[in-house]
Amino acid sequence: MSSKEITTITNQTDDDWKAALCEFLLEVYLGFSPEELKKKTFESLSGLNDGKEGCSKEDIRCLAKAGLLFGLDTKAALMDAVSEEYRPLAIGFLQQLLEEYDCKSSSEKALAQILVNAFVRVIIYSHILGKSQKIETIDGNITGYYSMIGKEVDRANRQFISALTTLKQLKTPAFKINVIAKTAFVGEKQQFNKNEYNNSDENIQPK
Repeated sequence: MSSKEITTITNQTDDDWKAALCEFLLEVYLGFSPEELKKKTFESLSGLNDGKEGCSKEDIRCLAKAGLLFGLDTKAALMDAVSEEYRPLAIGFLQQLLEEYDCKSSSEKALAQILVNAFVRVIIYSHILGKSQKIETIDGNITGYYSMIGKEVDRANRQFISALTTLKQLKTPAFKINVIAKTAFVGEKQQFNKNEYNNSDENIQPK
C-alpha cells in the first residue's frame, strides 16, 4: 500500500477507513484479496479439469486457502479435524443433518459441523474404550489413561447433545401468543366487598 493510498484512507470516514483496513488485513492473512483468491482457485481447477498433470505448490496453496475460506460449504476445516478413517462417516452424517434440518444459514451449517465433530469423537473414544476390555493386565498408567478417555466420551457426548438441542431450537418456529387483558384501576387503600345477598332486605347498621 503506497503512502498516497494511506493518505487517501486517513481523509475518509471511519467506516471507509475500517473497510480499507479489513480489506488490507484479508490480503495479509490470505496472501491475496478474496477476489484474487477466487480467480486463482478457478484457474487451478480449470487447469486440472483440462487434463493438467498434478498440482503445483501454488495451486495447492490456493486450493487449501479457498477450501478454508468457504469452509462451511467445502467442509475442509471439519475434514482436517477428523481422522481419515472416520471422514466418510463425518461427511455422510453431515449431509443427512443438512438435509434433515434444512440448514441454510451460516450459523446452522456451523452448528451441524460442530455436532458431527462431537459425534465422531464419541465414536472414536468409545472405540478406544472398547479395546480396553481386551487388556488382561492393567497398571496404574493404563487405568489413568482410560479414565481420561472416559471423561472425553462424556464431554463429547455433552457437546453433541448441546449442539443438537441448539440446532433444533433454531429450526423450531417460535410460538406467537396474543394476550388481550382487561385493565382494572383500583384506588390506593380502597376496599371492595362482594355482597352475595343482593336480594336481601336486611339492613345492617354499623355499631
